[in-house]
Amino acid sequence: MRRICVEEHWNNRDIDEITKDWLKRLGFPPPLDPEALAAANMRVKDFGELRLPLMEQAGVSMQVLSTTAPGIQGLDNADAAIVAAKKVNDAQAEIIRAHPHRFAGFAALPTQDPKAAAAELERAVTDLGFKGAEHGAERTKGRRHPAGTRTLVPSCHIRLVA
Repeated sequence: MRRICVEEHWNNRDIDEITKDWLKRLGFPPPLDPEALAAANMRVKDFGELRLPLMEQAGVSMQVLSTTAPGIQGLDNADAAIVAAKKVNDAQAEIIRAHPHRFAGFAALPTQDPKAAAAELERAVTDLGFKGAEHGAERTKGRRHPAGTRTLVPSCHIRLVA
């Protein structure tokens, strides 16, 4: 039996910067345990030395990757979110290409601009081979869901397949 884990988080420097800015903007204090955070960050950035052996040990055949919170939703500026989503999705595609039988992906979407989010979803699925998208429930400008996000789904005309 194959065991597939969905929404397995990953991180890189770009996502780190988004998260730091987001935490600062919202006024969150630094982590209470920087050592624990450092250990967790090491794990979410690794795709070989740590993650693959842990997957083997747990009997996990595949992980469907998605960014850590807040992801692209941590950006206030729609134009910056569009650029960041493409960059992050391209980085994730490289991880998947290195281990295609072990990793698949959910796209990070710039939901700050629903039309751009729909376009990025189509690109990620059609060109990069992603299985769909994750929508971070993090706050953007204090709103639970950015204005207009509900228009994303009707804007997409692609068929997602496993």
